[in-house]
Amino acid sequence: MNKQILILMLLCGIVFFGLAASQDVTRSCTAQYSVSVTSINGAAGQTYPSFSGQGTVGYFNPNEARRRARHNLDECVQAAWDNRDMVSRPTQCTETNQIFSYPFNMGLIPKIRNDLCSRYKAYDSLTIALSVVFSGDEGCLLDRNLWNTKLATDYLINCPNYEHEPGTNRLGGDYRNFYLDSPDWRLCKAECDNDARCMAWTYVRPGIQDPTRAKCWLKSTVSGRRPSSCCDSGVKLFP
Repeated sequence: MNKQILILMLLCGIVFFGLAASQDVTRSCTAQYSVSVTSINGAAGQTYPSFSGQGTVGYFNPNEARRRARHNLDECVQAAWDNRDMVSRPTQCTETNQIFSYPFNMGLIPKIRNDLCSRYKAYDSLTIALSVVFSGDEGCLLDRNLWNTKLATDYLINCPNYEHEPGTNRLGGDYRNFYLDSPDWRLCKAECDNDARCMAWTYVRPGIQDPTRAKCWLKSTVSGRRPSSCCDSGVKLFP
């Protein structure tokens, strides 16, 4: 009788471990962006809502699933930094890469610029430090206990003077230019507002680049500004 029970238990164990080995295992890790303003003494930084990455393996190994989750998070963070001026999130930060609740749908630097420059409106530029903190169970921090990724320690952000900067020229970042039907800076601003790639614009008055026509320059980055009688400029604001 004892022998039969032992055999039955052994068979049950084989079936159990076989089922466990054949099941997908999914685990999660968490990341959170943290920004500090280094160019203003005592300035308050910004911490953004946490987001998660998932990892899945086809066998029972939770720590390996977490390591894959961390790998997906690392891919997202690196891609977002490499494309930091874009106005949307990279595919590495979407659910196709098992990333959930990513907080920068409008782009990494555009969102940070909006948040900080609107808080410190007296400053033409800010210098920031940017890092990402990871958390989770064993596997999420990898074998070397990598819990923090520093993306930048001295990164310059040029602040906008918001939607209309009279007598201002912004240099650089040009990707498109065209003459306007009438000499009105609002037409240039409208073109920028309706173009997903556009981050800033400069309106050039008639007589500067053409004797009778005004010209509009659309920019893919927010470059530095300087006073100039030739132009008006502006920076796109996001909700």
